[in-house]
Amino acid sequence: MGARQLSWLHSSPDKDYKPSPQKQARIETENTDTFFNNLEPETNYLLSLFRSSGMILQTGYGPVPLTWEEIKSWNESLKLNLTSRELTAIKNMSTVYVNQLHISKDPACIAPAFEVDEDLLELRRTKISNAFKNFPKVKRRK
Repeated sequence: MGARQLSWLHSSPDKDYKPSPQKQARIETENTDTFFNNLEPETNYLLSLFRSSGMILQTGYGPVPLTWEEIKSWNESLKLNLTSRELTAIKNMSTVYVNQLHISKDPACIAPAFEVDEDLLELRRTKISNAFKNFPKVKRRK
């Protein structure tokens, strides 16, 4: 959950995402005080380690999850001596983070830290859809 939430906060909500100085990540625009309150206290150290690892690799094709080689080098260079379970958690968090980054480009993406009531969500979607349908049609000038 922590990696998904962190990814959602770092994403720039825009379906046609193009980096620009005007775009702000959610972490810069949202009140983030309550986002990590529901994490288990014993997993906070894993989230801290994950952030220390760099979380992702940037490639010419965009962000990708950390490779096992990168995680191993990071673990050895900092002399952390993490267990295989902790290293696997870091690898999984990196994969989840990248997946959530792609999902979170949609401006309608809901923060993963919150429970979603599907009925309420559908009602909101219907109201918004109806509001757009009721906008007056503008004819283009030729």
